[in-house]
Amino acid sequence: AEDSEDDFEILLRELRKGGYTVSAERVKSTAELDAALVRPWDLLISDWIMPGFGGLQVLEALSARGLDLACIIVSGTPGEEPAVEALRAGALDFLSKDRPRRIVPAVQRALREAADRRARVRVERELRLSERRFRTGFELAPEPLLSYDLDRRAIVDANAKATALFRCSR
Repeated sequence: AEDSEDDFEILLRELRKGGYTVSAERVKSTAELDAALVRPWDLLISDWIMPGFGGLQVLEALSARGLDLACIIVSGTPGEEPAVEALRAGALDFLSKDRPRRIVPAVQRALREAADRRARVRVERELRLSERRFRTGFELAPEPLLSYDLDRRAIVDANAKATALFRCSR
């Protein structure tokens, strides 16, 4: 999301110099962002301040759509308050446009963190599914089952068949 063609080209040049094969689309409004977000992207880089549109609106749009898309904010007038606001809104970094060479390390970090986050979400989802499968099997087993904590020497769970057999509550 960038209103300046020159700034857009500078970012593309730096990314290509950094070894990236770039597929990019420049958007300058909320409507253009909406149209662009229907396609899959690895990263979004947004100017902080544009006429009638900016980095905060970009971050809010990502959040409203529930998109897990790494976002880096760049600004021609960086400052501590906008940087904090951007980071709180979900940006992974806030860079000054007068230091375009910082974009490649920031992109590397953002892509690595996004990949780590996606992997963690996938593992957590698989863990929840595994737990549901275990819980269903444990509860529906035709024989009494007890789960025992060897360190504490205590029963920590029992299925319905076990509570019926031993006439006790869970």
